[in-house]
Amino acid sequence: MMHEPVEWSREEEVEILVDYILTPNVFRAYGLKVIDIVPKRGIYRIETDQGFKCLKKMKSDPKNIYFTNDAIEHLIKNGFYKVSRIRRTLDGNLFLSDGEDAYLMTDWIDGRECDYENPIELDIAVKTLAELHRASKGFTPFHHDPSRDLLGKWPQIFKARCDELMEMKGMAQKKQDKIKFDEVFLKFVDYYYEEAQEAVACFEQFDYQGLVEQARKEKSFCHNDYAYHNVLVSYDHKDVAILDFDYCVFDLRINDIASIIQRNLKKCFWYIGRAEFILDSYHRQDRLSQDELKGIYAYLKFPTDFWRIASQFYIENKSWSAETYMGKILQKSEWKELREDFLQEFKEMTGM
Repeated sequence: MMHEPVEWSREEEVEILVDYILTPNVFRAYGLKVIDIVPKRGIYRIETDQGFKCLKKMKSDPKNIYFTNDAIEHLIKNGFYKVSRIRRTLDGNLFLSDGEDAYLMTDWIDGRECDYENPIELDIAVKTLAELHRASKGFTPFHHDPSRDLLGKWPQIFKARCDELMEMKGMAQKKQDKIKFDEVFLKFVDYYYEEAQEAVACFEQFDYQGLVEQARKEKSFCHNDYAYHNVLVSYDHKDVAILDFDYCVFDLRINDIASIIQRNLKKCFWYIGRAEFILDSYHRQDRLSQDELKGIYAYLKFPTDFWRIASQFYIENKSWSAETYMGKILQKSEWKELREDFLQEFKEMTGM
């Protein structure tokens, strides 16, 4: 049931919004009267006199915002309506600048986060991904952003990450007072470095450049962050919506497909049946070539999770507790045998 808009005095409005590090100017720019604000996963769910809205605060990067909007509008133009348009301010701007920050607003989409462990919802997510990929074709952004083009860059990205693994190994070895994380990392880093090197070598075993050239001709893009929390489904499974195109890029569609496989493998102990399910779901919408399957193998062969947690510890210096870091690296390391078995089965399946 909708509430009646609350008429706040300027003082009352400021007092309420300050708790959320927001200013009344944000909502005045959109011509909205605020009824309630609820923070949710890095965004704000705003109840207004014009319905529920989603407000996102992010670093001001006009090129990134314009590219994202171009991608969303392109999907809608091509009949993919399972997205939410960016709402413009009263002045017609896509975002509201506030120093180094920017605010973006969309309509709020009702639904719940997709459960990838539910086969019905996983199938819906993969089917919708295939639809998104088809609708992405023919994309020529009005606002080009070179950083949003990853076509042809997989080998160099993988090689750079190989170098980072060795760089982090040196950092760990030089530490005088090693902690448990360092010890676990050093125990496994050589093994995962070899796995990473083999992933790089995979690009010589299939026509990666041919896939890149085809994608360039199609002018297609991928979501690049197809996590469960960016896929909303209705409770009756009849409606679905895709959120957060902030990271969408020109790249092979197998970027998204391999990513959703990898996200699922973490939850099912690298069970090959989950990967087969995802591939079958996608194939029912659009067939993948043998080269694309080999590309997915190369993506999964690279030890992304091990590299990432090490990078977060040694390079990014994320302010997590020692227990959090240990839990993450132990989990990645303990997957070693399960991961090996999965990759062997997947390799046989793809003919690598």
